[in-house]
Amino acid sequence: MATRDQTELVLGRGEVYFDPFIPGTKIGEGERYIGNTPRFRIERDIEVVERFTSYGGKKVGKASANVSESHTIDFITDHMHIDNLAMWYGDLGETSEEAGGAPSSDTFTIKGGRFYQVGKKIRPQGVRNVVAYAVSLNGVSVPAAGNFDFETATGRLYIHKDPADLSDGDVIEVFFDYGAGEIKKAESSVKSVLGALRYVATNTYGKRANYYFPYVKITASGQFDTKSDQWQQMSFEAIATNLNPATEQVYVEYVETATDSLYQQALTENGLSDDQMVFFEDLINISVNDGLSQLG
Repeated sequence: MATRDQTELVLGRGEVYFDPFIPGTKIGEGERYIGNTPRFRIERDIEVVERFTSYGGKKVGKASANVSESHTIDFITDHMHIDNLAMWYGDLGETSEEAGGAPSSDTFTIKGGRFYQVGKKIRPQGVRNVVAYAVSLNGVSVPAAGNFDFETATGRLYIHKDPADLSDGDVIEVFFDYGAGEIKKAESSVKSVLGALRYVATNTYGKRANYYFPYVKITASGQFDTKSDQWQQMSFEAIATNLNPATEQVYVEYVETATDSLYQQALTENGLSDDQMVFFEDLINISVNDGLSQLG
């Protein structure tokens, strides 16, 4: 109990972890550190059923009952990791090894100063890792010098604004080979991402309270600027529901001892301070998610 001269204040700081469910189950695959989260906000709504009686011409309130509750979590991260981007698009993301393909070709009706993507018949966004290419017009090879540039990593062809041997309206054929490579990708989906959400308090001012939501549905919230003079941020909304009839929507526990979290221990082991967190976010992600050994 607080005395008259005692007020308990908390300057909230904490880490957010998400444990995505294995598809088709309610079993987590392991908690993933979201990264720096400038905001983590919880809203709790209670549905109340009220009862009134009439007495002496007046409406008199009687007993009421709380019949349901809901929790909505609103959080923001500026850690633009591919896994977070995938979650923003309603996808868990995946890393795949793309095999190289057989030699192929595309035809384009060109215009000077324009870009053209090869391999859109193979993948909607085109192919990457082009290892060989050639351009021809009416069966005659067109030299790159003075006519075009080709970016092999992305498979994009640029026609010079005033090409020496080409004209607007020409139909060129681009022959290319593309090699194998690892692709980390996210694809848009109308589905929610399901899993468990954990907030680990790390504040040094005030008592620490940890929050655990056994079952949440995470969806994108709002927008993020892909180009601006500010750090990119992604907003998410998580709706908490009951994992099963025996569980609550949220569990809150006070931590009496100010011990470092596993995340803070990882920072210490790698010689990083709290003040360096923003600048070394990529290293932090490696140390927590990909293993300390990769930091060398």
